Amino acid sequence: QEAAALFNEMDESRTGTLTLAKFDHYAAMHTLMLVKELFRNVDIAPNRQIEKKEFKIYFMSHGLSRSQAHALWDSMDLNRNGRINFIEFRDRAGEILETQSLEQVALQLGLVS
Repeated sequence: QEAAALFNEMDESRTGTLTLAKFDHYAAMHTLMLVKELFRNVDIAPNRQIEKKEFKIYFMSHGLSRSQAHALWDSMDLNRNGRINFIEFRDRAGEILETQSLEQVALQLGLVS
């Protein structure tokens, strides 16, 4: 049942076939949804900008050490303005997701139990 539901979710055009393009589209949309949800969870204010304090609180409460959180922050705050906007966050998260499965990342970041 679960596999059939997933297939139907990926087969938006209801052709009964799954192409690489359909799978790629599903994976991209699913990834973007996870990234948006995570951004909202980290952006406590919510002012559509993640401040360093918000960032550290969130990621340290999900298992990163202070130095790991600081290193991740530095890799995401590309323009060094002390805030991370959604574009910076999305781009860096995309790079991370290229090397880890969605499930691994979601579990590490507390999005699923």
